[in-house]
Parts: sequence; structure tokens; C-alpha cells
Amino acid sequence: DNHTIQQQMRKILINSGYLADIAGNGKEALECIERVQYDLCLMDMFMPVLDGQQTTRQIRAYETGDEHLPIIGISAGNAADRNLCLEA
Repeated sequence: DNHTIQQQMRKILINSGYLADIAGNGKEALECIERVQYDLCLMDMFMPVLDGQQTTRQIRAYETGDEHLPIIGISAGNAADRNLCLEA
């Protein structure tokens, strides 16, 4: 999403006691996930380069075993966007 919203979300998470990284697009998100073992991913469904659905599918394709990264899809859109999140 835009830089201001990213920074606001990051500040909320940090003030709540969490560590948070920001990826500007889906490709960067995949690179972050390759380097760091995260407990949770907040995924913008309409990122540039790779959207949230494409990025989530790539993450799921590389997962092995019973452990899966919890991914919460985020969208400023409407209820139809919910289905995109669930499909990924």
C-alpha cells in the first residue's frame, strides 16, 4: 500500500510489542520470507510486481511439512476481495 499506511501499520505493530518488516511489493515479500522466519504475514492483496494472491501462492508452494506461515490478507477494497484472499 502507500508508504504512509505502511508506516502507520508498522508503528501500531511495534507499539504493540511486535517486530515488523515492510516489503514494498510481492517480490520483496518473498525475499524477506526467504531470509527471516516470521510468525505472521500481513499481505496487501493489491501490491505491485506480484499481487498478494500470487505471492501467497508462491509462499504456499515452497512450504513443506505441517508448518505454514499464517497469512492475513489486507485490502481497502470490498467484500469481493475476501474471496481473493481465501482462494490464495
